[in-house]
Amino acid sequence: MAKIIGMDGANTPPPKQPQLDIKKSKPMVCENCGFDVFIPGTKFRTISKIVTGTPQDVVIPIEVYLCGECGEVHKAFIPKELQDLDK
Repeated sequence: MAKIIGMDGANTPPPKQPQLDIKKSKPMVCENCGFDVFIPGTKFRTISKIVTGTPQDVVIPIEVYLCGECGEVHKAFIPKELQDLDK
């Protein structure tokens, strides 16, 4: 069997990590109240068994983050495909 160069890691240099300066970052804040602490939450969507062809409906969990002060979900944490569906 032929050996593929670089597959064993011996000839491959480690990937470079970007140099990030936290001082150049900006905080993400709640669009509703301006609070800057978020807590994890989960939204659930279902797809009918008729559509999926499975014996049961399919449940899809979607991780989101809620404002720790007012509970509002920040738009940036909702997949773009779902942003218009939850209005």
